[in-house]
Amino acid sequence: MESQEPIQPTTVPLDKLRALPQTVECPHCHNIVKTSVQGRGKGMQRFMNVMFWPLPDRRYWWETMTWRCGECEAALATQKNGKDLKVLK
Repeated sequence: MESQEPIQPTTVPLDKLRALPQTVECPHCHNIVKTSVQGRGKGMQRFMNVMFWPLPDRRYWWETMTWRCGECEAALATQKNGKDLKVLK
């Protein structure tokens, strides 16, 4: 029987992150981890829907998404709606 090497998960470069948890190598703790993705809270979304209800796509105007390391909780990247992804070092 052949010995099998552990399968390494495929990591995503930080500048290619999408709006879902993905496997990355954290530049802070140097572990291969799954990211957590955080956006604006439900209260702010409700406020935007009430205050700006006649305008299309209003709930995303001030949205900022943040990707964090699943181990050390360090912020890895941010992106404002309609803007480019900004990798934090």
